[in-house]
Amino acid sequence: MEPLSVKSARLEFTLRAQITAEQRQRLLMEMGARLNAERNQAEVEKRRRQDAEFFASMEATLAPAHKIEQFTIKLDRYETATVQALMDNDRDTVAIRDKIDGMLLKAHALPDGRRVFKTEDGTRVFDEFGAQLKTEEIDPQAIDDAKPKWEAFDAAGIEMDRLAKERTELIDYQSKLDRSRERAKDSKLTEGELSALDKELGETMPDRVRKLTGEQKPDQQRELAADVVPDSAPPSTDPNRAAMAPATFRP
Repeated sequence: MEPLSVKSARLEFTLRAQITAEQRQRLLMEMGARLNAERNQAEVEKRRRQDAEFFASMEATLAPAHKIEQFTIKLDRYETATVQALMDNDRDTVAIRDKIDGMLLKAHALPDGRRVFKTEDGTRVFDEFGAQLKTEEIDPQAIDDAKPKWEAFDAAGIEMDRLAKERTELIDYQSKLDRSRERAKDSKLTEGELSALDKELGETMPDRVRKLTGEQKPDQQRELAADVVPDSAPPSTDPNRAAMAPATFRP
């Protein structure tokens, strides 16, 4: 019969061996889970790098000659329309300036030389600079009803301001076309850069140029694309549908 001390020592050794085995198993499981997570993360990172490299290679692809040619033709059309828009803007500016000058000549004049205009309801008076005059300065009834009215003069001034702003936009757009043309001549122009140039010119095109070219606004293009009739649908019998298509300006 073994002494009690020997039995206790053997039992303690057996328990320690069991605990050590359980700990080892748990550590192995934790290590395996950690390795699987690391492998999965590495696979995700690898796919991300591959995707990034793919899109980077697409962006770095040189623009093909036929796309550059198509873009240049589009630039010619945009430039022709922009020149026409500037000429139309000049014509409209001269016309509205003559209209304003004519109203000023016919307007009621104050002793200090200012031209004044009565409103259509005959209750208020404004000078040519847009300042409202008090009745102590001039009685509205003192202005002949046949004189030009304030509403017409004010509307003409607003149109003059609009035309001046439009002219600035047209000149800026013309400069943008020139820069795009020079960029298109670069032998290192990538397909991504060409697409970006095309998109920018379409999005920033002034309304008067857009009307001459028949180009749709980007948001209108999306709306039209969402409203496309399926190929299987019968053709429209509406006789006015063809008339709704915008006319395309050709240089």
